[in-house]
Parts: sequence; C-alpha cells; structure tokens
Amino acid sequence: MARFDLLFKDASLYDGRGGEPFGADVGIQGGRIAAVGRLDGTKTSRQVSLGGGALCPGFIDIHSHSDYSLLINPLAEGKVRQGVTTEVGGNCGYSAAPVAGPALEERRQTYSRDYGLDLDFEDVQGYLGRLERDGLSVNYAHQVGHNTLRASFMGGASRAPSSDELQAMAEGVARAIQEGAFGLSTGLVYPPACYSSREELVTLASTAARLGGFLSTHIRSEGKGLLEALEEVIAVSKASGAPLQISHLKTAGKENWGKVGQALNLIETAVRDGVDVACDRLSLHRLPHAPLRPLAGLGPRRGKGASPPAIEGS
Repeated sequence: MARFDLLFKDASLYDGRGGEPFGADVGIQGGRIAAVGRLDGTKTSRQVSLGGGALCPGFIDIHSHSDYSLLINPLAEGKVRQGVTTEVGGNCGYSAAPVAGPALEERRQTYSRDYGLDLDFEDVQGYLGRLERDGLSVNYAHQVGHNTLRASFMGGASRAPSSDELQAMAEGVARAIQEGAFGLSTGLVYPPACYSSREELVTLASTAARLGGFLSTHIRSEGKGLLEALEEVIAVSKASGAPLQISHLKTAGKENWGKVGQALNLIETAVRDGVDVACDRLSLHRLPHAPLRPLAGLGPRRGKGASPPAIEGS
C-alpha cells in the first residue's frame, strides 16, 4: 500500500482543466503529486482533512514585478497566501538582470540605501544563482528587460542605437536566454524603450525567438493609440517569429472603452493568420470616487529634444 508524505482528504478538487470540481483525495510524495482519487486506508505521515473545501494547483502569476522583492523577502507571503506558487518576473521591460553601467550603479545605491540589499550580480546567471542561494517559497521564471538593456548600453538616450549598441543589446538578449531567461519583455510606454523603433524591436525579438524565447510587451498606448500600438507589436511578432504576450490589455479612458471589440478582433485576426499571440488582463477594482489612472500617463514620455516613434495617447 502506498505511503505518502502528505494526504489531502475529502477535497473539492479544481484540477486546472476548466471543468467542474469533483470530490477526491490527493497524495503527495517527495514534493510531488503521487495520486489523485479515493485514497481511503492509505498510510501517510501527515493528513489534512478538508471536509469538502476547495483544493487546486498553485496559481501562476504571469505578470509579476517581484524581481527584487524576492531578494528582500524570499518567503513571498503576499503571493503564497493568495495561492500563487509560480511568478514570472522581468515584465514591462524592467528586469533585475542583465544590467550594467550607470543603471547598475544607480540600482545598487538605491537598494542598498532603501533595503540594505547588496546587489552582487550583473547577469542572469548571477541573479538566478542568488535567488537559488537565498531560497524561495515560489517558483520563478525570468525575462530579460528591454528597457533595462537599453539603459545599460545607451543610458536614457532618446535616439536610435548605433550598430554597435544594437549588437550589444542583441548579444545581451542571447546571453540572458542562454543563462535561463525565458524571453524578452519590453515596456514601450516607458523611457528609454519608448524611443525604440520597430526595427530595433524586431532585431531583439528575433534574437530571442532563435533561442526559443518569447516577447511580452507593455504596448506604447492603452488609450488613444491602442489599436495602432497593437498593430505594431503584432507586426513585430510576425516579422521576428517570437510568440507574443500582450500584457494587461486594457482600454484606458472612458472615451476608449468602445475599442475593446476592435482590439480583440486585431488579436484574433492575427491568430487566424498564424501569428502566435495572446493577451492577459489585470483584475482591477475601482474604489468609489477614486480615479483610475495609469502612472505611466502621469510622467514625461520623452527626454529633452527627443522624437521617439511613440504612439500618442496613454
């Protein structure tokens, strides 16, 4: 008779496949699910009787910004207590690694001053190694941030990269994926990525795609220029071959709410045309009388004298 380290009894099991919950027991052995079904009389080191309570696989937070939070607090109680067991970080173009130059020094000073955190890494291998040494209560998947790369090699320059700078960024993407990153993320509404052209994006996304990576993006506009912003990133995905994840798809501003159908039609048309594209949504709750406005719309989009190819609107 099987012996388990842990046995959950009398659960209403949501198995993650979209069906209705069903009654079952779940046996855990060696940190893995070993059996699902009616496991009466099974020997176990520990038993938890749920009395019909819900049991489901851990949730995957595909849009996390916990890159440094996981170093500050590896227990990640704020996620674990909500059922999250896997986080995908490095979103919106901002990642803990790879980072170099003035961007690295600025972060080292900031996190040392504010959190007493010693950033003793520069590349993805060093960052993931640090997470592993410190120990985590969640699984973690990393993305290389386009904005972070651009700041590392170009600072806040509001221009196109030179051929050497573009090559350095492409090599940074390649090395990051080889060291364990799952893909490339970009935050096209934020400096310095807002100064990037479609050609720059295609070059970097192509590098990621060749190594099996994907592209996730906070698009240039979620308001007035929403549809144009979607067309841009879909074109980048098509040209580069990188699977595309459109982050937190929304229509910002009441005047743009009616664009939801058009936005989804653009995505569905791309899928029918063979482009590997998907999107996700944030679950937002607006408090009474409280304005809901993205912070990205509050600050300047461009540096002095800049002429980025950014789509107008927030």
